[in-house]
Amino acid sequence: MDTRAARRAAEKAARDLINKRAALVGELGVAQAERTQLDADVTAAAERGRQLVAAAEVEAGQLVETAQACVRDADQRYADVYSAVTAAGWAVADLTALGFPPRDGATPRRRRPQPSQAPLPVSTTAHANPNVPQQHDRTASPAGAPA
Repeated sequence: MDTRAARRAAEKAARDLINKRAALVGELGVAQAERTQLDADVTAAAERGRQLVAAAEVEAGQLVETAQACVRDADQRYADVYSAVTAAGWAVADLTALGFPPRDGATPRRRRPQPSQAPLPVSTTAHANPNVPQQHDRTASPAGAPA
C-alpha cells in the first residue's frame, strides 16, 4: 500500500470517528433542548395549576356562600311560617309533637299582626280546615302543659 492510500484511509477513519462523535454530541444537544423545554413546561403547568386551584377556591367559596344564603332564607321562612301557624292557634307542644320544633329550640318570635293580617278566630279556622284541631287555649297544649 502506498503512502497516499494509507493517508486517505487514516483520514477517512478519522472523519468517520469524528462524524460518529459529532452525531452523538448533536443528540446530546437535542436532549438538552428537550429537557430545557420540559422544565419550562413544568413551570408553566405549576403556574396553571395554581391558577386553577385559586379559581376553584373562589368558586367553592361562592357555592358555599350561596348555599348558606339559601339555608338562611329557609330558616327565616320556617320561622315566619312557624309564627303564622302559632298565631293561627297551634300550640308549640302540638307542633313539636308533629315534628315541627321551634327554630333552634327557641320559642318563635311573634310579630304583631297588621290589621289586614289579623289571625282568624280559632273557631273559624277549625271550620275552614277540618284537619286542624280546634284549640280553645292557645298557650296550653292538649295535655295541659304550657306551650
